[in-house]
Amino acid sequence: GLDSDLIRTDPRVAVLPDTHPLAGREAIHRSELAGESFPVWSNLTPAEMKYWLGTDLTDYDWQPGPAVHDSAQFIGSIRLGQGVGFLPAAHVPEHLPAGITVMPVVGLSPSQLRITWATSAISPNVARFVRHATEHTTAVVTA
Repeated sequence: GLDSDLIRTDPRVAVLPDTHPLAGREAIHRSELAGESFPVWSNLTPAEMKYWLGTDLTDYDWQPGPAVHDSAQFIGSIRLGQGVGFLPAAHVPEHLPAGITVMPVVGLSPSQLRITWATSAISPNVARFVRHATEHTTAVVTA
């Protein structure tokens, strides 16, 4: 019962503690983080869990890290060395907290921002909003 249009696509990056052995490299491959601990977001569907673990393209082993409920807990657990994670590049703050390294990742699905509406919506206002949103955005963003 839903329809959607792509607004933009962003690469995702790895978020690591500064003390991680891979920190400081130019880029890493998703396979190099196989077996790592990842903060686990609560109440995710199986598909959402695969996305946040970076296992939606290829199934990699991973260990459950601390349960997190918000971005502060997510970043905090990584900063404390309790796991690693992935974020859309567009969501990385300009000034990172001390103790955090962000790196490009090869072999990781991108983040997609989509505008979604009910297929039964026939409102001209919905149509104008969707048209405006899709005409005034960049469909592909590179890191």
